[in-house]
Amino acid sequence: MKKTDARHIRLIAVGILLMNIGTAVNYFIRINIDIIDFFKGFGIALVLGALWLSAKNRWHHQP
Repeated sequence: MKKTDARHIRLIAVGILLMNIGTAVNYFIRINIDIIDFFKGFGIALVLGALWLSAKNRWHHQP
């Protein structure tokens, strides 16, 4: 696997981890819903951004 591909996969993993952290914290601790929504939204943004960058990178570097 190329190093550039690993970067996008790492961003996807971090995004999914942030979404799961937001859900787990909400289950165990009842805190402000805006904080939980921030973690979930930021995680989704990281995942979608990484997928978009990966697709853009593959499209521009086709043989």
